[in-house]
Amino acid sequence: MKKIAMSLVAASTFLLPMLAFAADLKINIPNVKNDSGTISAALWNTATGFPNDGAPVKVQMDKAKTGQNFLIFKDLEPATYAISLIHDENENAELDSNFLGIPTEGYGFSNDATGSFGPASFEDSAFQVEDKDLQIEISIIY
Repeated sequence: MKKIAMSLVAASTFLLPMLAFAADLKINIPNVKNDSGTISAALWNTATGFPNDGAPVKVQMDKAKTGQNFLIFKDLEPATYAISLIHDENENAELDSNFLGIPTEGYGFSNDATGSFGPASFEDSAFQVEDKDLQIEISIIY
């Protein structure tokens, strides 16, 4: 009996981390200025390449609607994430900018983080997803 109990304790030590719960993340975007193009959100789990040069974990997009928009990332494992989003008005799959490098389309980051002379950092944009559904709001900067 003692051997069975010890085996169950040992097995649970290795199996419990594999039973992590997945959560849905709903993003509320309250201030889309027009219905041109798409709203695209990239979900990141590392600072490497954030927000321009890396590979996000997931991407969600939907047709832009004037006013309030929502995007949902489903079945996320508990972890630290950050989101970058753009209002791609001309649907060319990139954030357009002028000759000085200043964006001419809307963009935003989780925590409504901003950067000085560039994009917000992963650290400033980071938030925690745990084992329950979560809703956050990101305002677009135009």
